[in-house]
Amino acid sequence: MSISPITSMSSSATAGVQSSFQQRRSEFQQLSQALQSGDLSAAQKAYSSLTQSSSNSSSSSSSSSNQNNPLAQDFQAIGKALQSGDLQGAQTAFAQLQKDASAKAASQSQQAGGTSRAHHGHHRRHVDADSGGDSSGSTNATTTTGSSGSSTGSTNGTIVNLLA
Repeated sequence: MSISPITSMSSSATAGVQSSFQQRRSEFQQLSQALQSGDLSAAQKAYSSLTQSSSNSSSSSSSSSNQNNPLAQDFQAIGKALQSGDLQGAQTAFAQLQKDASAKAASQSQQAGGTSRAHHGHHRRHVDADSGGDSSGSTNATTTTGSSGSSTGSTNGTIVNLLA
């Protein structure tokens, strides 16, 4: 009996997604560094670059869904502050973005953690009572993925995923 994946992506499509993610992550780190160092011009440039690459890779984003998304609201607040030349306002909005992203990452980790702890590492064969103990063709393997990495890494990932 052969098991095939439900969905599959070509290696070139996977590489494209990874490349796009890495680009956004790099741009986000540039924005973070510019805001931390107090460089308004570099922050404006990084924000502009980040929003351009984000709009190029996503064909549509619903403004109504962004109104209910604290991360999107924080990101928009950063943009408004940078556009008006308000470095301190951008830094404050960025700090709020990090706080909200950390809270979201922690919430997602808790939700995933309950499931993964309950099933982690259990791979067993289920025997059908009617088959007289023959387990051929009735294999059930459960795999899980846990969360790993530092809170900064998961925060950046959450923020970058918002921009995807």
